[in-house]
Amino acid sequence: MAAGGEPLPPIRFHDLRHGAATLALLGNVNMKVISETLGHARHSFTADTYTSVLPEVSRAAAEAVAAVVPRRWQPRPSEATNVISFADHRNRRGQHAG
Repeated sequence: MAAGGEPLPPIRFHDLRHGAATLALLGNVNMKVISETLGHARHSFTADTYTSVLPEVSRAAAEAVAAVVPRRWQPRPSEATNVISFADHRNRRGQHAG
C-alpha cells in the first residue's frame, strides 16, 4: 500500500534493477561500476540507457562544465591598458629626444 492507502502497481524484478541503476547514477557512482554491477558488456550501453532518465544528471554535468569556465572578464593583450601596440611604440619613439 502507498502512503495514501492506494495499492502500488506491480513491480517486476527487472524494474528493481532499473531503479537501482538509476539511483546509483543519481548518487554519482562511476558509470563503469554501475555497468559492471548490471553485467553490461560495455559501459557505453549503460550510459546510453540511464543518463537520459534523470534531468539531475544532465544538470550536474552542465554545472561541472560551468565550474571550469572563467567567470571574470580578462582583457585580451591588445585591450590591456599596460600594453603598447607597435604603432603606439613607433609614434612615441619619434617623440623622444634621444
